[in-house]
Amino acid sequence: VSALPGALTGVKAYAWNEKQGVTAGLIPCNIVVNPSVNTGYTPMLNSVFSPKFDSHMIHFDRGNLGIQSCVGKVTFSGQVLGVIFSGLWLSGSDPLFGSPSTTYHTMGWGRSYGMFLANSTVWVNGNTVSFDLRPTYAGILFSELRVLTRPIPAPSTLAAGILCTLTSLRRARR
Repeated sequence: VSALPGALTGVKAYAWNEKQGVTAGLIPCNIVVNPSVNTGYTPMLNSVFSPKFDSHMIHFDRGNLGIQSCVGKVTFSGQVLGVIFSGLWLSGSDPLFGSPSTTYHTMGWGRSYGMFLANSTVWVNGNTVSFDLRPTYAGILFSELRVLTRPIPAPSTLAAGILCTLTSLRRARR
């Protein structure tokens, strides 16, 4: 799969899972407040801490179609911990969070935004990211959002944890 300019164009955004269960710690993110509405020219320089993250990509490339915006939302399994939209921070996080089978526009000119969203808006609420992406600011070829979420344990791991808890509670009553 290619996420290079011109590879995934159209009127809709593309979304895919990247790496899951990544051990990372403190990560630079543009958006870390949940719930929040984020727009405009206020610089967003933040960081988020978690022992592990699941990573997901939202990608909108209007190409030469004359499309001005893409509006949509994506709901994830886990709570949204952070969103990266800065081209520099996206490129810096590609090796850690990017899918090994995807070619990204790493360090490429025109990738997403700087430290502000310009004319775009991103809403974060619980496990949902809603967006109105407008890659119309000078020099922006396409918009990308890397969404970092809290990992959800696999069902077998969760069941084993519940079973251990129930067993220990049963022993405590004896």
